[in-house]
Amino acid sequence: MNSPSLPIRFLVGSVAALTILLCQSNSCSAQETETAPEKATRSLADWEAAVKANPEDISARANYAQTLFQSGSLPAAWEQLMAAYKIDPSHAGIAKGTSMMVQVFAQRDLFTAGIPKDSIKGLLGEPREVVELGSNKDRWVYAHIAIDFREDRFHELIDLRGLTEDSFRPTETVNVDLDNSGWRCGHRRRNKGNTVAMYYTPGESYGNWTQQITVERILSGGKLGTIEQTRDFVIKQV
Repeated sequence: MNSPSLPIRFLVGSVAALTILLCQSNSCSAQETETAPEKATRSLADWEAAVKANPEDISARANYAQTLFQSGSLPAAWEQLMAAYKIDPSHAGIAKGTSMMVQVFAQRDLFTAGIPKDSIKGLLGEPREVVELGSNKDRWVYAHIAIDFREDRFHELIDLRGLTEDSFRPTETVNVDLDNSGWRCGHRRRNKGNTVAMYYTPGESYGNWTQQITVERILSGGKLGTIEQTRDFVIKQV
């Protein structure tokens, strides 16, 4: 009679819940004593095989991308998401995964103001579309995400969902005058609801800071009502 074993559920980092068996004897099989890294490797191999068997299977690509992301292979995960986007641009899971990865890249300072194009292309690959904006400005589009450049350097990160041509024609500008501590704009982003510019002191950035000044322009602010109503709305978001 085999010795009893106890099933335990636990989290490996923030990746996924796995089930293992803590055996009280040496009678456990090889499968029962498989380590977390071994299981991750096996899972990657399984999803890679599934994608090769059916390249148009968006669910297989999504799961493969998720597993790659969880294992730390970010460029490979991004590649699978972009391939899945080509199959179904409206897939909600692919959009969510893309946005999540963009946030991770931002926290690693890929989208820091002034970063050269080559650094971004080296990680994200070729964009699906390039829009020439004139005056040494252009826009690279990846899925629903766009990256604006000025003089071949990063300027702004854009979520294109819900934006129109009028969204890029501001009727006013915001000038920011800070103290003489060397504050500079380190990150800019835009979506259908607002534009945000984040300022940091020398040596700090979006991914690593102790002081941050955020200047936000609410694009739909006029729809909120009076100045007092707009103020109350903003306070509720904090």
